[in-house]
Amino acid sequence: MMLIKIRKKISLVFLVLGLSLLLNGCGQSSSGGATNTNTSSNSFIKELSVDNMGTIPLLGTSNTRTLTWVHNNSDVTINNIKYDTFTNLNDNEPMLDPDSVNNCKSIKAHQSCPLTINGINRQKPYSGLIKLEYEYDGKLKTNSQSINFAPVATQKEGVFFSSNVAVSSVANNKGYGVFYAYATGDNQIYNISSLKIGNNGAVITNGNISNQQIQSGFVQAIEVSVYNANSSYNIPITVDATLATMQSVTKQARLFKNGNLKSASFLNTAYVSALPNNGAVLISSLPPVLNTAEESNHSLYFVTNIGNSDANISDIIATSGITIEPGSNQCASGPLAAGDSCSVHYSVSMSTPTSSTNTISVNYTGGATGYNNSNQSIYWFNGKNSAMISMIASANPVTFVQSIGTNVTITVTNVGGLPLDITNTPSSSTYSGSGVANVLPSGNSCTGSTLNSGATCSFMINVNDNVVEAEKQINVYLQGSYFSGGTTQNYSTVMPLYYTSTSSQPILVITPNPVTLMSVVGNDIESVTRNLIISNVGTETAFFDSIGLADNPAFMSTSNGDVPCGASLDASESCSAIVKLGPVSSATEQDGIAHYQATYTGSNIVSAQESNNIPWQVTPNEQSLTLTSVTASGNSSGTGSSSDPLVFSGSIPSSNQTISLQYTNTGTHALTISGFQNGNLGYAWGISSNSCTTNTVLEPSDTCTIVYVNNLSTYNQAAFGSSSVLVTSSYTVNLPVPGFVVIDYSSITPMQFTIQPDLSTVLPDTASLTEVRAEVHLATLTNTITINNQGTPGAFLTVAHTLANANGYPAISLSTMMENYFASYSLDTQCSANSNNGIMTEQCLLSPVNGVVSIANTYSINYTLFATQSAILNAIFTLDDLTYPLAMNTNAAQAEISQIP
Repeated sequence: MMLIKIRKKISLVFLVLGLSLLLNGCGQSSSGGATNTNTSSNSFIKELSVDNMGTIPLLGTSNTRTLTWVHNNSDVTINNIKYDTFTNLNDNEPMLDPDSVNNCKSIKAHQSCPLTINGINRQKPYSGLIKLEYEYDGKLKTNSQSINFAPVATQKEGVFFSSNVAVSSVANNKGYGVFYAYATGDNQIYNISSLKIGNNGAVITNGNISNQQIQSGFVQAIEVSVYNANSSYNIPITVDATLATMQSVTKQARLFKNGNLKSASFLNTAYVSALPNNGAVLISSLPPVLNTAEESNHSLYFVTNIGNSDANISDIIATSGITIEPGSNQCASGPLAAGDSCSVHYSVSMSTPTSSTNTISVNYTGGATGYNNSNQSIYWFNGKNSAMISMIASANPVTFVQSIGTNVTITVTNVGGLPLDITNTPSSSTYSGSGVANVLPSGNSCTGSTLNSGATCSFMINVNDNVVEAEKQINVYLQGSYFSGGTTQNYSTVMPLYYTSTSSQPILVITPNPVTLMSVVGNDIESVTRNLIISNVGTETAFFDSIGLADNPAFMSTSNGDVPCGASLDASESCSAIVKLGPVSSATEQDGIAHYQATYTGSNIVSAQESNNIPWQVTPNEQSLTLTSVTASGNSSGTGSSSDPLVFSGSIPSSNQTISLQYTNTGTHALTISGFQNGNLGYAWGISSNSCTTNTVLEPSDTCTIVYVNNLSTYNQAAFGSSSVLVTSSYTVNLPVPGFVVIDYSSITPMQFTIQPDLSTVLPDTASLTEVRAEVHLATLTNTITINNQGTPGAFLTVAHTLANANGYPAISLSTMMENYFASYSLDTQCSANSNNGIMTEQCLLSPVNGVVSIANTYSINYTLFATQSAILNAIFTLDDLTYPLAMNTNAAQAEISQIP
């Protein structure tokens, strides 16, 4: 099957110039009977975009290295991309890994590139900003995205999401978001039996860890693509995990309480909020908590417009104790374009006796339905002689359907200097609107706990409202007490939770959108089909007024799919249709765009319409280049289709992992190859051999082959030498099918044109006809350090390493370097240690059994070194051999050794 995108006659002069041409594309909610119309003709495109991100979790004392993705949503390669980063902390630590930045300076059309983020663990929340600069269509353009970092509670066992994710459209009503899943516990390993998206409004595109493992301390980035409509809606993502069984008794004793094996199941859910596709949306990043006795009372946070139109800022209002100040890129009255950002600079009162919380509001017009202000809580305190609590909600603001509501997890961190006893259950009150929030008994690890400085806990609330209303506020309270100055001091704090409740209504989504180009040769034989899924992602039944093709040629038809669409479609249900192009007889080239449309009614809407684009083409029967074979070597499973991707394991050297594409001239004229469009991800695949080179002549029935080799290991070694740039257990490395620039000399006038073969002849069941779907699964390694018996002569350090997902891997060599503050040590049999020039180096050879291994080494603190002062212990973890790539997202950790009187 062949697709011809561009076809034109050319002169001989042009032929001379064009023979060696090589084309390189890189690598409202409504109520009361209002009308809600969603169309797929939204022309808004962010040519280059960074994913909307959930909060990046900081676990224990370790730094977190994880991923986000940069997408090129345009039709051309974008080169010379510049990345600037900013944080609201007073340090110069790099937030983006320089090697991944270098790798993402050029991104091919419709491809993405993974950016490695370095999350420095400050034991308190903070935020940063990524700003892109690039040239497109001769114009300098910018785009921004904020990043939040925050400690998370680790007392409870299980696998959790750090926060919900709000996703806005970047192109064709589609956006991208990243969840961050993490595992807690004491060197435990969890089997992930499933990772599921709740409906067809979203798809996991990267980091799917179903049927894999995740261990304590590991952070997994999970990217989803989301379809945005004119109404907002929420989509659940659920992880189901169980504790893995270890083989050695000593390891079991660490994994399972009191050495007793148990089979525990952990089920946790987060939500992706598909933001309305009809205006501006401002989001505020997390401000740092200020201790005015030890640091400046001045700070800032970032405001970013992630919507698809300008936000017109009307005013910025600060409540008692906060003063708005001038500063670089200060937010001010006026427009803030889609994708742009600004900063809110402020100072807090120095006269606060203990601690305080208040709010800054950025108000604007032009917002999407339910979005006209961005509010941020500001926390500060004076001195270390008090406790200070920071509360962060998994979603704030939160959007939900009236009378259905949603759950919100609130993480509590003691950022002050004294332990805080939390004796009361958190509570709430309604400040504006009629919504209510109730604390759920399950998931409350705060009540009855004592939070030491830097410690965290969490609780969950259910938020609901029986009416539709926007931008209302519920206050959430937490109370406790701490001991200071010889007396017990009461403590209380409040966090505003902003919410919008939407009407219960149907929302239809038709996927894919757009459909992959449908093309047939006009020989009255060929035909091609595409499968469409019509999903109701809303909360009420949709009643169809009409459904079917529009603007289609006579030789395009539709029929029922596996689940035919009837007169209505219930909430959370889907139906399907098949679109067929051809057969048709045509001596000339034809093309166009048809639409599949559904017009419907339902609760709270009078009329709504959903439509998707179906590009089609008919070409003459003279020139045809067809993809006739896709083969792989070194893969553990898969065919390359969308439902059965090729899976490659890091346990096999990358040089032995290949994908071969064979092409055949299935036309009646000889073709001369003038160039090819190589759209593959350069960091993932490189060309090993190629017989489809420039000037190759393919007679009818002749073949040529391109062989791609997995580059991930080479890229890893080149980027980091003896360390690892890989930080997630599953990488999506789809291989785009190359298109070709060819010349037909046998026509009366030579013609040059572009042919884009597809997978319909070799993988007819795949939904992605121009990409061979592939994933690389890697072993995962976490490293932690913990000070035990802190502040006593019996203090000791535990250094733990846990390897998972390592079936088939050889032993992994790992080095740990740290200051030698030790009197003695006790090591696992797989490790050795030596000291030189005040540095202790630990060497471990981690030999996996059934794909896992967990070890812990202890070092007794030399308490004579800390008789008068404390110190920070630094640990750096390095892989000694990267032949077999693995993911390690904790390459450094810090721990404070307290003074030992």
